[in-house]
Amino acid sequence: MIYVIQTETGKENNICANLIRSGISAYVPRRELIVRKNAGWTKVINLLFPGYVFVDVTEVDSFTYYTVKSTSGVIRFLGEPTPIAADEEPFMRIIINNGAVIPESTAVVSGDKITVTGGWLKGKEQYVRYWNVRQKKAGMQIILDNKPHKFNVGVEYSVE
Repeated sequence: MIYVIQTETGKENNICANLIRSGISAYVPRRELIVRKNAGWTKVINLLFPGYVFVDVTEVDSFTYYTVKSTSGVIRFLGEPTPIAADEEPFMRIIINNGAVIPESTAVVSGDKITVTGGWLKGKEQYVRYWNVRQKKAGMQIILDNKPHKFNVGVEYSVE
């Protein structure tokens, strides 16, 4: 089960590393985005959910709870702690991407139809809420703690 930990912003990677050293599976989902900078396009790697670390454990026993809570920079578990909803867990596992950065995808725009031709999004088109060809992004959403969290992933579009 996946639990969400709210952290101080900017300390997510250190907290994740400390939890992994303690024997707890922890992840900070990251993505590769294409941003416009200095009149050109640049690839950058950003956190998908700033201020959050995701822990993958079967249950939050006393060892896990106190290890997480005593880690510097941790604010709280979301919930009591409560795992993310069962219907959102498969999508969260896709987002976690085994700890790897979500790479940029490629897509072809043909009229008003967009077809993903490669990359992380291929086969996951059903999760996309909107496409932004000009900004080279695809928007997605997941529910955490009964609140929708929107995020973008990078997509390199080509026009047919």
